[in-house]
Amino acid sequence: MNKIIRVSFWLGVLLFLGAVVCMIAFNMIGSEVDAQGMLHEPFFLIPLFWLFFMFSLIAGGVNIFARVAQTKQKEQIRQ
Repeated sequence: MNKIIRVSFWLGVLLFLGAVVCMIAFNMIGSEVDAQGMLHEPFFLIPLFWLFFMFSLIAGGVNIFARVAQTKQKEQIRQ
């Protein structure tokens, strides 16, 4: 159970950092319209941000669920 908690914690942190890096990169690169009216922007970073963010939420949920299960298991052992 401890391994699941550690892995889900670090996975959630890394995925969240990936999401933050995607948003920072999107804002730093910026968007521009060329002479023909074509919009140029790093659009691929937007879905990557949401993908990383959602997976970090899932990893956080797994972490919370594992901690609650571990706490209940320890309480049952004490009784």
